[in-house]
Amino acid sequence: MRTSHAWQQHGTTALWRYTGHQRNFPGWHLSCDAAGCASLQRLIDALLADGTGAARTVQVTPPSPPLLAVPNNRRAAWEAPVSVRIGHDATVDGWGWQHEGDRAHLRLNAGALALLRQGVNDIAAGRGDHAMGTGAAALWFWWWPSR
Repeated sequence: MRTSHAWQQHGTTALWRYTGHQRNFPGWHLSCDAAGCASLQRLIDALLADGTGAARTVQVTPPSPPLLAVPNNRRAAWEAPVSVRIGHDATVDGWGWQHEGDRAHLRLNAGALALLRQGVNDIAAGRGDHAMGTGAAALWFWWWPSR
């Protein structure tokens, strides 16, 4: 059995992108509560251990008003998928997003999975306001609000 097949999601994971006022924060935005961070860290480790082809789906919670206040993109419109499939893919150059309807798919090579893990580590430590990548492919990391 692959390590990633035994993974179970815990905690809350929020993923969204702005559809309005994108100039300030293009791309995707990620935040998790403490249990969500620990869960994603375990998933990333499992995907790295299993190698290319490993993938799992993460259920996503829309960002709350306190979470949207963290990046403070004012009243910019946003959208959130209901889930994101995270996959280890050695053929992709860094990482790539696909978004169909209410589902997102993030394919990452091993180096990008390590960057994702560092970003989740930063969220767990209360840090953020930085992204891996630029433009529409960017993935921003935001600390979870304390309220």
